[in-house]
Amino acid sequence: MQAAKAWWKSFTKLLNNIQLGVSPTKETLLGVGCICPICHDEFKTPVQLTCCHIFCESCVTKWFDREQTCPLCRATLVDDPAWRDGATSYFVQIF
Repeated sequence: MQAAKAWWKSFTKLLNNIQLGVSPTKETLLGVGCICPICHDEFKTPVQLTCCHIFCESCVTKWFDREQTCPLCRATLVDDPAWRDGATSYFVQIF
C-alpha cells in the first residue's frame, strides 16, 4: 500500500503544471539591471520567484533540477525536484 501511495504522489507531481513564479514588470526588470545573476546575460523570459529575485526561466529551471532553494537567498522554493531527474523508482520507464 505504501508503494502505491508513493507512486500516486509521484504521478500527480508529473501532471501538475509547474509554475516557477510570475512575470516581472518592466520597472522591476530595470530596477535589477536586466542581467540574470545565473548566466550573466540579458534576461530571456524572466521570472520573478516568490522571494522576489528574478532569473531567466531556463536558468532557474536548471537550478531547480538540482536544488530546492533560490540561487541568491537560499529560501526554500521547490517542494521536491527528485521526480524530474528520473530518481523516482515507481515509474515504468519505456526507452
